[in-house]
Amino acid sequence: MEVNIHHVHAHLLKLIELAEHGEEVVIARGGEAVVKIVAVPTRPKRKLIGSARGKIWVFDDTNSPEMNNEIQEFLNNNPLFADEEH
Repeated sequence: MEVNIHHVHAHLLKLIELAEHGEEVVIARGGEAVVKIVAVPTRPKRKLIGSARGKIWVFDDTNSPEMNNEIQEFLNNNPLFADEEH
């Protein structure tokens, strides 16, 4: 989108909003492009890796077939929400 500099004075907030939504806004003076408004790329939010270090322990056999069988048996025989008869 190309706009005249006089249009910018009246509609700057709207032009910024357009740029934030991915529109490339070019400002022209005397019919010649002089400035481009583009959104500043945002950084993805950081994940706090290791924030629980020293608070959580994982045993060596956590992902063993025996442990997986025990977990599966527990889940099958001990449902978290038992159906109640009224």
